[in-house]
Amino acid sequence: NGRTLGDAAAELNRYNSRTVVIADPRLAAQTVVGRFQATDPIAFAAAAAAMLDAHVRTDGDRLILEPGPSPQK
Repeated sequence: NGRTLGDAAAELNRYNSRTVVIADPRLAAQTVVGRFQATDPIAFAAAAAAMLDAHVRTDGDRLILEPGPSPQK
């Protein structure tokens, strides 16, 4: 609770081969509050995106959090 998104993602990444990457330093500096299962990076990334008006893009084993809504396909 009260940690930055970047800190929380770094902690979560210690426990998973699928990593959460924060693409924007301003997004990484945002404070997040919540409880997340350390072994579920997908749920963490989805919750963080919903909290911070961001979206998740998948690139192999990386879940990349980017600011703003998901681009239209």
